Amino acid sequence: MFYLSSIALPLYSARMRQIALSVLFLLLVAALLFDERAVRELDRGADWLDQRYAQVAFVREVHFEGLQRLETSDLVDLLPRQQSNFWWAAHRSELADAIRKHPLVQQVTVNACSRLSIDCYEFKLQERELAMLALDPGASVAAAPSDAGKNDEVRASVNPRLWAVARDGTFLAPLPLKMAQSQELRLYGKSFDTPVLVRGMFRDQSISPDVVRSRINFVRDALRVIGEETGLDPAQAELNQHGELETSFRGYPFSVVLDRVDDLEPLVALDRFRASAIRLNRLLRELDSRLSAVERIDMAYDRLAVVKFRADSLPAADGADKRSAAARHPKAITSKSPRAPAKSR
Repeated sequence: MFYLSSIALPLYSARMRQIALSVLFLLLVAALLFDERAVRELDRGADWLDQRYAQVAFVREVHFEGLQRLETSDLVDLLPRQQSNFWWAAHRSELADAIRKHPLVQQVTVNACSRLSIDCYEFKLQERELAMLALDPGASVAAAPSDAGKNDEVRASVNPRLWAVARDGTFLAPLPLKMAQSQELRLYGKSFDTPVLVRGMFRDQSISPDVVRSRINFVRDALRVIGEETGLDPAQAELNQHGELETSFRGYPFSVVLDRVDDLEPLVALDRFRASAIRLNRLLRELDSRLSAVERIDMAYDRLAVVKFRADSLPAADGADKRSAAARHPKAITSKSPRAPAKSR
């Protein structure tokens, strides 16, 4: 054993010395070859690699489809631009959530421009449409008793509020009350034609959000049906305490009362509204040129419509008789003129 070791040790040491000398020789050759110019080229190569990585990882194209009022500049700042394209490719749902943070965005889908692309993305949007202005008149609510020790209840007034409501039932933003009278309003920097003003959504002090949303959805659909069947443009509407919808129209002096809806299923109530709107369209065509004298039309009956004329529109001698006849038989008041303000069916 010792004899073998005494022979192997000198051989092993000689080999190590040869390897060390070879390494030193190579280092010397490298030092001679790689001068300052070579080092600069290496630095340039490293910079090029960094730039190329930055381009691949952080330079991207973003396209938006379906923009109506919104612009690209309204949305790009919502996106996580500090994240790499690799992160974007794996987190498309987070990208959609970021865009949905804008109140005027209702729906959005995110797709890559091509199957293998990680640096190009398409956002398909559906913007929210303004459906109505809902007026919350405010209410008196119970407050803490006064410091004077009185036992009577102190009432605190809640100020009226005007809400911009989208077609999907979303409350977009509170607005100044004066905006209800303007022809145009601005919301999140965008211009909108002032929609129909609706009262009565909050007539119950202890109302739940679900009930408010249900009322908004129904009134939205009911006003759409009225417009489709009559051609009239609703300006204001009120859901009264009996559940009836009273609507006035732009360009006409009268209001129309339609069916009670609170105790009906939404689809059933909407069918009844459509039937009432069809009857209203026929009645408007028959009244024709006398519409300027109409003050109110009550359609909240199955087969009867009650027409109320303005007091100053009837002759003094027989005005009462004509008003009574109009209430009993509104369709008896017709005109030979075929002109009608509502669309024919």
